[in-house]
Amino acid sequence: MKKGKKQFFIREVESEAYQAPYREAIRQIVSILEECRESTVHQGHRHIEAVTWRIKSPQSIMDKLKRKGREVTPESARRYLNDLAGVRVTCCYYEDVYQVANMLLSRPELILIKQKDFICSPKKSGYRSLHLIFEVDGLTLQPEEEIISSLGMEETESETGEREKKKEGEEETDRVKEPDQVKELVQEKLPPLPGVRVEVQIRTLTMDAWARLDHELRYKNENGEAAGTIKALRKCSDAIAEVDDKMQEILERIRETV
Repeated sequence: MKKGKKQFFIREVESEAYQAPYREAIRQIVSILEECRESTVHQGHRHIEAVTWRIKSPQSIMDKLKRKGREVTPESARRYLNDLAGVRVTCCYYEDVYQVANMLLSRPELILIKQKDFICSPKKSGYRSLHLIFEVDGLTLQPEEEIISSLGMEETESETGEREKKKEGEEETDRVKEPDQVKELVQEKLPPLPGVRVEVQIRTLTMDAWARLDHELRYKNENGEAAGTIKALRKCSDAIAEVDDKMQEILERIRETV
């Protein structure tokens, strides 16, 4: 991609007009998850341990579009990528993963587009997680700072760093403050689509720990796809899955004695 086109692409996908609908969709999903977390705390068992979120970086978007053989444009990303916006939920036990998923599936404003259960059918690498891709309808855009400060929303460290760098270099006049202004920008720059898609990943704490370590090891090792590395990571994943199984069994035994 030529430098000029790349700069234009980055500028567009980082713009308030482009990102505002995705942040609002994330806010709505996280708000639902926060309701679930609060309700289960009162029941003596917390189904949700943590919720984090992110909007895909421009470089990641470009890389994925190229892998898919799609044109690298902002509109192509909106149409062909389901994970521009992502929410990650971590839970203690297997049962919590599916209870949280069922709770989300019961919400009429969340339309399920695709489901991938990598817990029942792990990837070859050993990756385990439940992925749900939702289309969120009925969005009402809010100012950026209100969305970021919404209860229960926890931005990933990499996303926070990118946002801070962006804030340092931008002028105050470039900031979109009012919901109406955001709506006008979206209507002006982007054609309407049926809804905004968000990928929700739900996993146990141990699955999350494995995924983070797997990412760290692959990042440091240029030969991370070597057969020996993949085999070792898969063994670690299987061992961690056994821990999840045991913890679920212990939980059920405790319930029987109460």
